[in-house]
Amino acid sequence: MIPTRQEAERLLREAESCNPGPWGNHSRVAARCAEKIAEACEGMDPEKAYVLGLLHDIGRKFGVRHLGHVSDGYSYMMSLGYDEAARICLTHSFNNFDTDEYIGKFDTTDGELKLIRSELRKVVPDDYDRLIQLCDSLAGSEGVMNIEDRMNDVKRRYGRYPQPKWDSNLGLKAYFEEKVQKSIYDVTEKDTFRLPGSGRIMSLPLLYRAGQQGRFGTRTGFSWGSITDALFVYLDGEPEPESAAEVDARYRVRPLVCLTGAWKAYIEARYPGAKVYRRTQMKPANRFTLPETPAIPEGCRLAGMDGAAFGKHPFSHGINYPSWDAFRAEGSGAVVYRGSEIVASASSFLSLDGELELDVSTAEGCRGMHLATACVSRMLRDCMERGFTVHWDAQNDISRHLARKFGFEAETEYPVYWLPEKD
Repeated sequence: MIPTRQEAERLLREAESCNPGPWGNHSRVAARCAEKIAEACEGMDPEKAYVLGLLHDIGRKFGVRHLGHVSDGYSYMMSLGYDEAARICLTHSFNNFDTDEYIGKFDTTDGELKLIRSELRKVVPDDYDRLIQLCDSLAGSEGVMNIEDRMNDVKRRYGRYPQPKWDSNLGLKAYFEEKVQKSIYDVTEKDTFRLPGSGRIMSLPLLYRAGQQGRFGTRTGFSWGSITDALFVYLDGEPEPESAAEVDARYRVRPLVCLTGAWKAYIEARYPGAKVYRRTQMKPANRFTLPETPAIPEGCRLAGMDGAAFGKHPFSHGINYPSWDAFRAEGSGAVVYRGSEIVASASSFLSLDGELELDVSTAEGCRGMHLATACVSRMLRDCMERGFTVHWDAQNDISRHLARKFGFEAETEYPVYWLPEKD
């Protein structure tokens, strides 16, 4: 048994409100892919395929879990009487019905893992199991992806992608292409389909992604977009009356970043007097050019960020970590002392699954002494040794020049808007 299309869409919206994130739109893209492929396959029900695709990740309603979302989804759907949807919550992650192939953390209890394994053993896979496994590997959060690109993205984020699962996904693609006698990319309209509001004009900043996952700032979702307050106020999707009113009422004195062309056009038309300044988003990197550490003035001392330095929170560095132990495990930084005073610091502003946002500051009166360069060099060496990916968002020419010195390349120059105050 499965819910109706309308009920499935309601369940997904409700789940997203509990745990916002790109997984919701990934589910919508997977559903559309499943519907399109089922339409082209004799004997398959496109409506059923759509509903199963929409609900395959519904276990994410209950928080940021890895393998746990499989058991959460299965138990949730079974509690509602939707046994066919529950089955897909199990099978979508296991092409070969082997839990050892799972990509991500094994964050289940012993009882949850036993449930997954015992229920998987009962399944005789059919074309709906196979279809959602395929669509899970095709669906990005904005549109249809090349299957190899999607698998490489997962490999980059988790550090591995089992070869049997890789081969199985390519086998599923070939299996359905044989059934429909057409390229799966043509069937799913890969080159033209985008979710409404997904016309992004820049890649997603790390701060925004942390906000999406509920790990930094706050996020408010609307029907076709969101507002994420995470140092900057990120406007995503399409402007709607409710979200536009929210911007006007709450964010006139905050820096606004439009992630889509729709929001950019709206802000520029609605607020022609807005002040605009431009920043440059550099390409994230995990390998760096490390020039020889410059000589620093006599009386100054370069050091890694230790517990004592962290406790001082120089230039507010480190304040987004709950403790020194958390920073030591997930962050990186370096400082320059002049006597007992920290006069320069490079530090991770926040961390997210092995990715860091770099921030660097130098005290007034100490600029032009290469202190920032020395700090960044020390920090990036540590990041490279530990395998961290570093994000650098340059606010001016000085910051851009420094980033390029370490091998960063410009990715996107983008506007930041400050709205005029109300009369």
